[in-house]
This record gives sequence, structure tokens and C-alpha cells, in this order.
Amino acid sequence: MFFERFARGDLEDRARCAAGEHLAFELLDISNLLGDEKTEAIIKVHRLYHRNDPIMTTSPEYRPTARAEHCYELLRAAYIRDQVEKAGVPDVKGVASYFRRFLTVISLKQRYPGHARRAALVASQCQGAAYLGRYVVVVDDDIDVYDINDILWAMCSRADPVDATEIIRRCWSGSLDPIIPKDRKGFSSRMIIDACRPFEWMANFPPAAEIDADVSEEFNGEVEGTV
Repeated sequence: MFFERFARGDLEDRARCAAGEHLAFELLDISNLLGDEKTEAIIKVHRLYHRNDPIMTTSPEYRPTARAEHCYELLRAAYIRDQVEKAGVPDVKGVASYFRRFLTVISLKQRYPGHARRAALVASQCQGAAYLGRYVVVVDDDIDVYDINDILWAMCSRADPVDATEIIRRCWSGSLDPIIPKDRKGFSSRMIIDACRPFEWMANFPPAAEIDADVSEEFNGEVEGTV
């Protein structure tokens, strides 16, 4: 049986609080791991409410899954796409967010040399993705950014690590980042992965062996009907 509790009160002064108290909600919402103490506001509670059979949200408190269609991920992806396009990056076809900030995937139609790397750099530091980011992957527009298998296939078949990756050091992080030691809180690194076909020989890149989407859907429907 599930139940829900929430409080109503006034925001007061700031004080030191230990992880695992009211900060635990924020920690679970980001990485599902508890972190270190952090300066937080004090709330003077006037009413405490409780109900059984609550309305379940799309951000449950368990280990995150690779589901880009969750509400929080969709909102974040929309912010990132808006900011990347406003920065002047053309022909962005899709943006997806995975694992509560840690992975951002962008698909685009390559128009010029460096297009993919530019999109990745902008996405890694725009307001929607800069805080507590980890990886930014850029793929061609034939890759479905909402299909993690499609993304992994592009990374494995179109990205040679020595040429396709960049690491940016001393980026914006915070106390909620579980992998950063206490003495380095506030900074973290970013990895950019260019999983697009190389622009300079894109026309000669080996084509993917695939079937038409309608045929694939029909085949999958027949298989499901026989199971």
C-alpha cells in the first residue's frame, strides 16, 4: 500500500542540515544516492497532511532507468533544445535526457564541418544541461534519440574514441554528485561523444542494413500475436 505525506509552512532562515533529512528528497530525485551536508532553507511547518492511495508521479524514488519519456526528462530535454537552438545551432532534430541529468542525446542533420561538435559543446554548457551533467552524445538524424538501443548502436558503429570524444574539465557540479570527493565538490568533468558519421566522408560511410519502418511494425505485430 502506498501513501503520501506533504507539509505546508513558511520559509525561514538557512542552516546546516545533514543528508538523509529533508535534503534526501532532492538527492533521490537527482541520482538516487545520498550525498553530503548542504546549506538549506529552514521551513517552519504549520500543517502536515497525509493520504492513502496517492497520485503516483513520473519521478518515483528508485534507481533511474533509461526512459527518456518520463516527465522530468521531457521537460529537461525541451529546455536544452530551446537553448541550443537559441544559441544558433541549426537543424537540431531531437533532444533526449536520460538518468536524471547525467546523459543528454542530441540528433541533428549535419550541415558543415564541426556542426556536431559545436552542438555538443553548446549543449554541455547551456543552462538546462550544465548543472550535474556527465555525458553529451550527438547522433545523426537517422538515429532515434528516444531509443537507447539506437543510441548505443550509433556510439559503437560511428564513434572511434580517439577522434570522437572530448573531456571538458572543471565544469559546474554540486554536492549531489555522488562520484565527486568531498574536497572537489562543485566541479566535475563532461565527456562529449560525437557518434555521427564523419562529415568529411559521410557520403561514403557504409550504409546501415535496415528494413522499412512499416514492414518492421507489421513484423513485430505478427510476432507479438504468436507469443
